[in-house]
Amino acid sequence: MSIKLRITGGESGKVEAHVYEANDPFHKLHPGLITYNHPVERKTITTGFFTNDTFGADQNQTAATPSTVTTIHNGGDTTAFTASNLVGSSYVFNSTDQFFGGSASIDASGTRNGDIASFLWPVPGSDLTVSGYDSLDGYVYITSWPTNGNKDFTLQLFLDGADLGVSVSLSAHVDENSQDTWQLFSIPMTAFQALAPSFDEVRITTVDAGQGNAPSIYLDDLQLVAAGQSRNILYKYCAEPGQLVEVSRIKWIAAVTKLKVEYDEFFGIPQLTNGYTLSFKRNGTIRSQYFANDFYDMLQFPNVHLETWEGQTETVYQLTMDIPDEQYVLNGTLGDCVEIAVRDDLSNLIRFRTSIQGAIITQW
Repeated sequence: MSIKLRITGGESGKVEAHVYEANDPFHKLHPGLITYNHPVERKTITTGFFTNDTFGADQNQTAATPSTVTTIHNGGDTTAFTASNLVGSSYVFNSTDQFFGGSASIDASGTRNGDIASFLWPVPGSDLTVSGYDSLDGYVYITSWPTNGNKDFTLQLFLDGADLGVSVSLSAHVDENSQDTWQLFSIPMTAFQALAPSFDEVRITTVDAGQGNAPSIYLDDLQLVAAGQSRNILYKYCAEPGQLVEVSRIKWIAAVTKLKVEYDEFFGIPQLTNGYTLSFKRNGTIRSQYFANDFYDMLQFPNVHLETWEGQTETVYQLTMDIPDEQYVLNGTLGDCVEIAVRDDLSNLIRFRTSIQGAIITQW
């Protein structure tokens, strides 16, 4: 004995679920009633601040210049690693066309896909330790960065000619749209995921897949920043292990002594040199990132709106970034975090904090 069952639904009420026979066209492998389901979700509103272990939520701090660094290369201004063209011959290691410090830089404006520049530690038998450094920092001057295909430069650590861990894309740590000006990049040593404790070489590779030219850049003051000397003050908001957090809003609020802030200032203080960054990370790897040197840059963040309150001698600025549903869901099990990096002196701001709003997702 069989029971006849008819299932209808959908917004119109006219969608039907059908039982297919084994010999029906296109359904020979899946006879029966075809259905699907998804977990029931409950969302609980949550809010919090981006925080730092030392400074709490207050971002009006001074990011100091590292006092202990190991120079990789700076255009030959001082003694550094031994530079050479490992593949191709297009990297120029003493160009005077552009330079950030000194009088020369590395010219990568004419490189091609697969060209590799090698920077070899000049003391044989005395390798460098990965854990001895916080980051690999440098300055980049972009003259063009085409968007057709995959255009990039990658950096990777080596030991005795063998690669360690993974290569890191320069594009994940710079603003490709900020051109004809020097900008800082800072790559945490953890991003290289080194499989050995030591290294003796850094290689930079040009990536130019697709139509158009390769990106055109200059590099200067490449250096390894000693452990504990990072120029970045990091503020984080992370999902707890086993937790899903859907981010819906990020809000900056600053109290400044100027009644009117100019577009080329950063909330009333002079334009930043190293820049302020907002990064969405998974297990330490950047998934997307936003850069700002001034107020104009902040206003270009997506879906932002501005409110101000003026006092007699001070002004409070509130900048809110609304995020579409499900665009950023932090998964604590995968180590997801949203991170802010303060890389300049922000101590002249009266107050400066960033908060986040979202929803904790519970599934059953």
